[in-house]
Amino acid sequence: MRDALRRAGLVLMMLLVTFLPCCIAFGLGVSEGPPAFAAASGQGTPGTFSPAGERCTGTRGGEVCAWEGTFTSDDGGIRLSGVTVDTDGPPQADTVFLLNRGRVHPEGTTEWRRWAFWGVLGAAGLAAHAVAALRWAQRCQSLPWVKQRTR
Repeated sequence: MRDALRRAGLVLMMLLVTFLPCCIAFGLGVSEGPPAFAAASGQGTPGTFSPAGERCTGTRGGEVCAWEGTFTSDDGGIRLSGVTVDTDGPPQADTVFLLNRGRVHPEGTTEWRRWAFWGVLGAAGLAAHAVAALRWAQRCQSLPWVKQRTR
């Protein structure tokens, strides 16, 4: 009985430790993917991006850099400063940028693939958590010390 409780505690701890990263991955995929996909299909408010400089952040995997600047719509009605755009190098002068849900992406971007990957990975993790929780609940019902409900 003590081993069963220890195993149940270990399984519960693993579920708790992995649940949050799955939620984060799914949330990022759902929030970041659609604007990038819309820009890849040419949808959004067209405009120009004026880079002010490159902003780099150090991470465990190395340095991650993005260009920071100002986005101005073609009709001049929208002007956003402090916008970051993820491009491989300095943005080209003739590149069309599209604004979707407050996010600026170059037209035809493939960035949506990265967010789709994280969203699917997070959804798979959450589905695995749901299955594990259901199996754990079924096992708990068959344990002798758990009171069974009578109808």
